[in-house]
Amino acid sequence: QYNYIEYSFDNHILLQLKDILDEILDHDYLVFMIKTLRSFLNGHQKHNCYLFLIGDRHARKILIQLLVESLGEYLQKLPQDLINCDSSFIALNPELALTRGKRIGVIEVVENSENISLAKINELANREMIIARKYYNQPFEFKPQLDLIISSDIAIDKKNCVVFKPFL
Repeated sequence: QYNYIEYSFDNHILLQLKDILDEILDHDYLVFMIKTLRSFLNGHQKHNCYLFLIGDRHARKILIQLLVESLGEYLQKLPQDLINCDSSFIALNPELALTRGKRIGVIEVVENSENISLAKINELANREMIIARKYYNQPFEFKPQLDLIISSDIAIDKKNCVVFKPFL
């Protein structure tokens, strides 16, 4: 059962959210984030896409919390282990099975930021068939529609990124 609320620009919750975002984000970054999230939710990307958030940890936490609360079933928080260089084969991770049908994946990198593997990020967001399994279930194959938002304390090599924008 869903409680649908008709969209209105005058909605008091949206106005409060806009005020909060205006305080923590520069206007250009806010416009960029809205366009990026809109393209993520659209789902018609021909290539893998990921967004790296760097900068103020508190502002990143607030933004991610707002995304989780507002996007609900469209978004899945994922563990950092999925993109670490030393993690085991990605398909055996039950958290990966939870991404089926999700549009946005959020990974908060809290430690060993230099241990991030761009190959693992590409594997997560490459739009090719992958095999995953939930706990105590049979493996299944699906095509992920996932775009990633990765929150990190350090920047990752820009030349391999489709979308890169510093978050201040």
